[in-house]
Amino acid sequence: MKTFFLILFFSILFSVTTFAQKAEYLDEFVDVYCDDYLGRMDRILFQAQNNPSATIYVFLYDGKENIYNPRKRKRESLLPNRGSIKAKIDSMKKYAEYRKVSLENFKFIEAGFREKSAVEVWFVPKDVEPPKPMPTLDKMKYRKGKAKGFCVSCC
Repeated sequence: MKTFFLILFFSILFSVTTFAQKAEYLDEFVDVYCDDYLGRMDRILFQAQNNPSATIYVFLYDGKENIYNPRKRKRESLLPNRGSIKAKIDSMKKYAEYRKVSLENFKFIEAGFREKSAVEVWFVPKDVEPPKPMPTLDKMKYRKGKAKGFCVSCC
């Protein structure tokens, strides 16, 4: 009977420690509006502050973007501008700085191309292998113009 409980105890202990040691998928955002983006960023920054030993991996994918056209008074799906991922990374860093959150445990990764511009956020505990980017396209066409980050009016 004792051996049964020992086996049960160690199997539960092993399964709990194995479960706790995985990368956690936090969020993915595609074509979000400014308020939605800011709310999601606040959640991510809160998660980073509460778990200072973990690393937050942010994969940014280049792709078509829904942009408001004031002349036509509607949103259009347009090719990205060259450098749009870098501009988005800069705006995320600027927002974290505004919120006074250290980016010491953040890793921003240009992850490739997808049909639509996307951001994936992963929470990775210490000593756990990070996830790999999963682009769906091999290359991307770009349009002329200056790249902009998220929420041009605030960050």
